[in-house]
Amino acid sequence: MEWIQTILSKHTKEDGTIDLVAANKEIDQEFPNNAVPKDKYNNVADSLKEAKSTIKNLENKTKDSPDIQKELDDYKAKAERLENENKQLVINQQVSSALRDAGAKDIEYATFKLGELELDKDGNVKDLSNKIKDLQSNIPDYFDKKDDKNNS
Repeated sequence: MEWIQTILSKHTKEDGTIDLVAANKEIDQEFPNNAVPKDKYNNVADSLKEAKSTIKNLENKTKDSPDIQKELDDYKAKAERLENENKQLVINQQVSSALRDAGAKDIEYATFKLGELELDKDGNVKDLSNKIKDLQSNIPDYFDKKDDKNNS
């Protein structure tokens, strides 16, 4: 959650206090760019579970009925679509967070330049850090230069 720390540091006054009103306002604006709202994620996950359950029930009940097989195919398509949406939410969240941490100036463009991304078996974007490093070396102007503040 470095994006929150960045916002808080921008709104820290000279006396060390934080302008909470301004910080909260900016956090509210930036939240959709940095996180998937819990209710949205839960809705997709619940729909996916429901669709998978419905498919299993229909498969068990109707082996030889063409009408029901069509309905089953429709549910399979819906389940696949929901699963893809869920994967895309996870990918978008991980990529946005990693690009922000890397200092990307334009998250959407950098995401586009990364190309098609996949999740590994653990639910993490495959080889994301190496892809971001390659992107930083190929288009360095689209990333903020990191200062060596910690070494001073």
